[in-house]
Amino acid sequence: MIPLTAVSVVVLAAGLSKRHPGENKLARPLRGKPLAAHVADTLTTMPVLERIAVVAEPDVHIAELFAHRNFTVIANPEPARGQGHSLALGVARALQDKRSQAVMVCLADMPFVSAQLIEKLTAAMSTNIDAAICVVGDHITPPAIFCRRHAEPLLTLDGDVGARKIVAALTRVARVEASPDLLADFDTNEDFQGQN
Repeated sequence: MIPLTAVSVVVLAAGLSKRHPGENKLARPLRGKPLAAHVADTLTTMPVLERIAVVAEPDVHIAELFAHRNFTVIANPEPARGQGHSLALGVARALQDKRSQAVMVCLADMPFVSAQLIEKLTAAMSTNIDAAICVVGDHITPPAIFCRRHAEPLLTLDGDVGARKIVAALTRVARVEASPDLLADFDTNEDFQGQN
């Protein structure tokens, strides 16, 4: 098993909120605090090696939200290039630390991911496992964790292409079944309705 103290976590927070009108959805209040603060606060309680947040360069408010929680903040100067580009930037920073044995990827718009789920994902990683991913039935979803040697291909991502293709190419993947409620992501106005 790879200990949490050897895991670098990358939180993707540079999206353009295309399906959410008006303000950046990550700053929108949810249950008393900004949407992005939920996953940030969960990760702050965990003894991971490093917490990294990739944010859109002009978004000072979201950058400060993570910086105040002791995240290393990476500014993405080209957020329109998509999630793949943000992921590559975050992984590049994570791999700079030679102590990092694995890289975990989380999304800032998934507020209900719990510490227990993150611990379960990490526990699924062992010396003979390439990656551990969350699944709901047959659906693959973040968070996901990649051993160091298989995190390197993430550096090649660009555009809106996520890590699914890379996961599909791996032969030893642990699938961690998770509740759909824990993995809810917030993209539209409707997703926020009835949540406060």
